[in-house]
Amino acid sequence: VDIWSLGITLIEFAQMEPPNHEMSPMRVLLKIQKSDPPKLEHPGKWSKDFNDFIAKALIKDPTQRPTADELLKHSFINCTLDSKPIRDLLLEYKADVVEEELVDEEAE
Repeated sequence: VDIWSLGITLIEFAQMEPPNHEMSPMRVLLKIQKSDPPKLEHPGKWSKDFNDFIAKALIKDPTQRPTADELLKHSFINCTLDSKPIRDLLLEYKADVVEEELVDEEAE
């Protein structure tokens, strides 16, 4: 799980289908490289915080994309009545990153 995948998953939850679901996986990969990040089809149906959270999770440059810790502080997470599922995903991602770093250090 990574932050980009979380953004895509939230769009899929909201729309019942992932962005570009009608395209082949190879075409989607090319589109991701050449186009703006996906957005909700009907952003007005969703809160400003939800739209902003997705936009931040889908920043194309991973060095500019917020970390799991930063997203845990986002107003969408803090104002949602039951944000436990999203918090759990972010915490799982954070744990995977730490584990991956430890494995990399052991390999050296």
